[in-house]
Amino acid sequence: MPLEAARFIPPAELELAEAMAAYELERPGLGLEFADRVEATVEQALRFPDAATEIVRPGLRRTVRRYQVHAPFPYDLVAAVLDDVFVVLAVAHHKRRPMYWRKRLRDLPKGGG
Repeated sequence: MPLEAARFIPPAELELAEAMAAYELERPGLGLEFADRVEATVEQALRFPDAATEIVRPGLRRTVRRYQVHAPFPYDLVAAVLDDVFVVLAVAHHKRRPMYWRKRLRDLPKGGG
């Protein structure tokens, strides 16, 4: 069933802004292209929230999925569905600090998803 709303937690918003800025320095306009790809990934996730790879690790107490941002950007959106809201926990680079976002799950309210 499609979801209607999405939100980025503050650390994920910061990661998005930092990645956009880095891409913009690399080439003018590339940061906006990255933002467009992230937006398209969110829109796809809202339509098909269960279509992404589930992250299975000991200690995860809620379903977390990895939604790949389309090429050429090596990023994933790490997200959970909470009370029918797509909550982005991290804008995570494929090769940097795996599972660093795990502690952010503690700050999510208990409940559905």
